Amino acid sequence: MIDVTVEEEHGWKYWNWKTPFKKKSELSNWWKNLDYKLITEAVFTVCDDRAGMMRQIFGGEWEQLDSAPNTLNECYMHIHEETDSFLQITHPDKKFPEDKQIFHCDGKEAPEFEVLGHEVSVRRD
Repeated sequence: MIDVTVEEEHGWKYWNWKTPFKKKSELSNWWKNLDYKLITEAVFTVCDDRAGMMRQIFGGEWEQLDSAPNTLNECYMHIHEETDSFLQITHPDKKFPEDKQIFHCDGKEAPEFEVLGHEVSVRRD
């Protein structure tokens, strides 16, 4: 199972989500096919058992963290509204460990120049 660090509503709550997925490609396909209205439903629904509600909406196992985690999982998800929610998947096996994919609520991957965290030098001859 893939673990995802989830930040809800800009730091209001943090979660560790043990997804039902075995591969990162399954997680990204899930995001691309997600009904994004479920995100706002999960964030703005008031209930006593939030972990149970998250499990019902997104599947897997949800553990609420007491504070922001010191380290993030290779997969990170910010959930709030359709305009600012995203899924980020890092790939430490790539050439640069900070290489990652970011998927927004339109299901599309962000352009490469927005995604890469390392500096790119330009050779001038």
